[in-house]
Amino acid sequence: MTHALNIAARPRDISTGLCALEEHERVAQQLHALVWIDAKQNNPVTEGLATARSAFHQKAAGMLKALVA
Repeated sequence: MTHALNIAARPRDISTGLCALEEHERVAQQLHALVWIDAKQNNPVTEGLATARSAFHQKAAGMLKALVA
């Protein structure tokens, strides 16, 4: 479980223009893992919170992709 939630797993590289996009995508993927874990453990409150936060990060990544394109 700690591996799925390890937000500091990758070093930050602020020299690339796509850093924020990559961060939003990575956080969204990690939150997807948390949703799966919470569903298995029958924890609907945290599952709902993680789903909402994942949606936020997916939306932000989509907007950044549109700006880059």
